[in-house]
Amino acid sequence: MTVAQEAPQQELPENYEQVRQQVLSLSAAERTRLLHEMIDTLVPATQETVVPSMKDTLSYALGRLSAPGVTPPSDDEVKELIEQARAERYG
Repeated sequence: MTVAQEAPQQELPENYEQVRQQVLSLSAAERTRLLHEMIDTLVPATQETVVPSMKDTLSYALGRLSAPGVTPPSDDEVKELIEQARAERYG
């Protein structure tokens, strides 16, 4: 499933087809530059949903291992945690 398919459907602006045709009239290099500029406008929004870093994950795991009286997760629990993480990441 692509990102466009996941996004809620919104009504397109009246001039959408005109803008699309203008973009298609650009050279490949110009369209690529425009695409990069458009993607750059999305970066701040996507930075809010960044997954924790490996360092954070390692700290969490080490903390769980060093906690007295806490048993490590079973194989089934680990599989469930992995499935949950994949579902969150990939939908």
